[in-house]
Amino acid sequence: MTPGQRHTPAAVDIGAGSGQWAIEFAREFPHATVVGIDLVPPAPNQMIPPNCRFEVDDVNLPLYHYEKAFNVCHMRSIDHGITDYEGLIHSVAQILRTNGVLLMVSGDNQLFSENRTPMPTNVQEGQPGWCATQALFIAAQRTAHARGAASEARYKWQEWLLASPYYTSAGVEDIYIPIGPWMNGLDNRCIYIAQLMQMTAKRILSAFKPMLLANGYNSEVLDAWIGMAVKEVTQMNPRLFARWRFAWAVRNSTPWTERAP
Repeated sequence: MTPGQRHTPAAVDIGAGSGQWAIEFAREFPHATVVGIDLVPPAPNQMIPPNCRFEVDDVNLPLYHYEKAFNVCHMRSIDHGITDYEGLIHSVAQILRTNGVLLMVSGDNQLFSENRTPMPTNVQEGQPGWCATQALFIAAQRTAHARGAASEARYKWQEWLLASPYYTSAGVEDIYIPIGPWMNGLDNRCIYIAQLMQMTAKRILSAFKPMLLANGYNSEVLDAWIGMAVKEVTQMNPRLFARWRFAWAVRNSTPWTERAP
């Protein structure tokens, strides 16, 4: 992303959502062009920098019109909107320039206890170990999977990147983030991140309802679960970790070709 290159440095945020990442990246690199892509335009609550723009597009379709346009491609939490994630990774190789970087981030629907052991997912409400927060996350994952979304794609990122002829220097790392500042010994930065995770979790829990209603869940049951889950997250009881997976790779110089059917 250094200035003075043959082409103006450019980055794309696939699944831009609120536009926050694209806007912040554009401010960080004012000499670069930043494009945010999503199915609907964002409604940011801040000024959009002049080097940032948003486009409505469906990345499940071919991306020929962005061929070799970007030095950085960022994709965060887009699993539920993607039908063929391996195919998307292949398509991204077409839009990245040589030595361009692919960055992927996704949170796990499986939550973890304070000991970093998986929370139970097959227990019924009222039984020992049942957690409303975990119940909602797993219900959302199963609903998305039933709709054909690549809701578990993150588990195969490394396999797909290593198998692709277009990427090098691929890596994957899991990071556990406390949902709320319940851990001892956190510095100010980690406390802030934990608080952001707590606020984000509460927003997500309420956002699950329309999708779950469409999949046949009872409205009163969902309202009760959401109420209990928000209380769990607010009171940090149980103490929970969210696991986030980060992956990266560098585009090599291999010419891009259509994926074999």
